[in-house]
Amino acid sequence: LDLARYRSFTLAAIAPAAAQGAAPIVRLRSWNGAQRDAPTPARPLVSSSFDRFGVGRARRAAWQLWRDAPAPHARDGEPSADAMLAYHRGLVPADLPQGGGDAGGGDDTAGGNAVDLATLRPDRALDAYSVCMDRPDARTVSLTRVRVDADAIALDYADGPPADTALLAAVRLPRAVP
Repeated sequence: LDLARYRSFTLAAIAPAAAQGAAPIVRLRSWNGAQRDAPTPARPLVSSSFDRFGVGRARRAAWQLWRDAPAPHARDGEPSADAMLAYHRGLVPADLPQGGGDAGGGDDTAGGNAVDLATLRPDRALDAYSVCMDRPDARTVSLTRVRVDADAIALDYADGPPADTALLAAVRLPRAVP
């Protein structure tokens, strides 16, 4: 495959955990425009045509606030699914110090919301460095979330900036396990 025809990308493949309570298996493959399987980027994966390194620092700082948060926001240093949704909306726990994330609001209509939105606050104004980004020439236009559990695979979609758009359950399919 001639990757030179394609813009930079990172492809993530996630397999279920091998044992109950174990972490899922994650494989990343990347193309940076010149090198296949370029060094794996730090989590969260960040892309920006504005200020690649500055945007990465700001979004990773907001992510770290969630990783350092107490339960129910995080467990074993990993944000909960609801915390990750709040992160994409630009929210951080109100009892944490100011960080480098973004701003937002919203209401999760696609399933239980263990994170109480009343305990969250915007991390920063919506700007070029925000996860839910807004610039004069570009902005975040949607959010897609895929959830896989033992019984089903679900795709939820926000048709607009996640800071102001409800996440709707778009598709839910039964999971066929061999």
